Amino acid sequence: MRRFLLIFACLIGLAGCNSGARTAFDQAEADAVAWWIEDVSRGVARRPGELELDDASPGLLRLADWVKGADTDAGWQPPERIAARRRRWITLRAAFAQGSVVMQPSTGLVAPRPGLPASDEPAAAAVADQENDDRRYLDALVLALVQASPGPARTFRATMQKIRRELDIAAGGSEWRPAAKPASPGAMTSPGPSTR
Repeated sequence: MRRFLLIFACLIGLAGCNSGARTAFDQAEADAVAWWIEDVSRGVARRPGELELDDASPGLLRLADWVKGADTDAGWQPPERIAARRRRWITLRAAFAQGSVVMQPSTGLVAPRPGLPASDEPAAAAVADQENDDRRYLDALVLALVQASPGPARTFRATMQKIRRELDIAAGGSEWRPAAKPASPGAMTSPGPSTR
């Protein structure tokens, strides 16, 4: 009888400890994941254990396990796609500053600036294509690991777009917006980057 009461008390205690845990990926977790990925991708020192929240959803715990990456003689290394973005960050930041790569409005992606000289376009396209491939891959992987339903998936994508836009602008990026058509036949405008 004592054993039964002891086991029963332990089970009640465990149930009470877990009652505050999230059951699904939510906005707070989307924010934490998005900032963590974007910070590490841009060379900001973050720890892999930061996503192991006490009240984490099962999906966030799976993601936290994935971001542990690898421990090497040189120390912690993030998962390869995040590491690839981190290695490319200096090049992308320089391309933003030069204006050879611009932000695509409302996507969280980048592109070579339209109208680049033919000699500059291949390098800008390569940087943009590699960056976009990694950004898309990471977004899809996060959503698969957290098993997000459609609502939280939309929330996460919107959060990533917002954070990427903010950080890309802070790094010198600008959005490309084609110039409006001239109001009169004599008026001339030229397309150019915009930070709006």
